[in-house]
Amino acid sequence: GISRCRSAPGEVKLPDGTGNCQCKALEQCFEGGSKSPGCPVAPAGRSQVSFQVSCLDCVCNTSTAIVVNVKCPKFARDNLPGFSGDCTCPDDLPDCYQDGVRWCQRSSGQRDLHYFDPGCINCECRASLNNTLEAELRECPDFARFPESNSW
Repeated sequence: GISRCRSAPGEVKLPDGTGNCQCKALEQCFEGGSKSPGCPVAPAGRSQVSFQVSCLDCVCNTSTAIVVNVKCPKFARDNLPGFSGDCTCPDDLPDCYQDGVRWCQRSSGQRDLHYFDPGCINCECRASLNNTLEAELRECPDFARFPESNSW
């Protein structure tokens, strides 16, 4: 059968294309009775507002007492998450990596280059690849389409 997200009686919600369910507006996801928001999401990682359809002990609620305590890690640009509920990489290290892979998961479950879920324990901010590529620009021969390498 088709997996469905747990919802109010009479309401049927299906998971998104990656197999995740969304909490309602102003709700956060808590796993296994945890006091800190964060639930497993597909394909990998954790989110404060989404959860895998297969997570049986994930619960969405609006406990504002818990939300106030959410802070960004020390390497983030700010101490507290922004209006979207996510932390931001600082200007000098703008690219986010999760498990060593460029692009991190946001609290919404989407992936982003500069923002990440405050509950992400395997996220880090690194120097921009664009800055690295600019350093590697080399002059191309006259017959080339672009005057420098890595130009697009």
